[in-house]
Amino acid sequence: MKMPDQLIFVKVDPILIEQALFNLIENGVRHGTADTPIFLRVSQEQEVVIEIENQGEIPLGQYQKIQANLTNDTEVPVDSKNGLGIGLSIVKTIIHAHEGKLAIETKAGSTIFRIYLKQ
Repeated sequence: MKMPDQLIFVKVDPILIEQALFNLIENGVRHGTADTPIFLRVSQEQEVVIEIENQGEIPLGQYQKIQANLTNDTEVPVDSKNGLGIGLSIVKTIIHAHEGKLAIETKAGSTIFRIYLKQ
C-alpha cells in the first residue's frame, strides 16, 4: 500500500466510493493470481489517482470488452455471461457520478484499475 504523506480531501460520497473500491479489490481477489498481493496506491497529481493492482492478466478478449465498456458513455453493463460480472459497471457508474474516470491497464502479468477523481 502506498499512500501520500499528507491527507487528501476529496468531495465524494464515502459509502459509494467504498463500494467501488470494494468491488475492484474483490475483483482482484477473485480473478488475480492466488496467494499474491493486491496493491493499493493513492497519489495526487492534477486529480486524485487511486490504483488497484493485482497479479494476473485478463485474457485479451475480456480486456477488450471491459475497455470498450469503460470508454463507452452508455451505462450498458458488462456481460456477466462472459465472466465479467456487473461489478465493473457499478464501479463505472459510481465514478462517473462523481465526475471521475475509470481506466484499466494490463502490463507484465498484472492488471491495474485506476480511478481519477477531481479535488
